[in-house]
Parts: sequence; C-alpha cells; structure tokens
Amino acid sequence: LILNRPSKFTNFIEFRDHKLVYRRYAGLYFTLCVDVNDNELAYLEAIHLFVEILDKYFGSVCELDLVFK
Repeated sequence: LILNRPSKFTNFIEFRDHKLVYRRYAGLYFTLCVDVNDNELAYLEAIHLFVEILDKYFGSVCELDLVFK
C-alpha cells in the first residue's frame, strides 16, 4: 500500500478510525498507526527524531543494523 504510492502524495493514509503516518529514509520506511484525530505533523517529527537517534547510535543506520543489532 505504501510502497506503490507516488512520491508526490502525502505521507498520511486514512482508514476508518486510524491513520498511517510514514516517512522514507533511503531504503527504510518508518510507519506509525495513529488515531485519525491526532496531529500527523507531530508524528512525522517524531519519526524524524527517531531516525536521528538511530543515526547517532549506529553511525549511518541501515536495515541490517536494525535487524542484527
């Protein structure tokens, strides 16, 4: 569902009373399932902060770091 979306679309997908908020960094997708009434931009910022923390910890994080460490 997310992989097939063109890059010009938003990073939010609504379904019933939930919303998927996602962001792509290189080959990694980070996705959160949140309430439809929550602020999407706050979650995008949280994803970005999480990726920055992973980069500090691993150097330059990749999917292998997340799987094997």
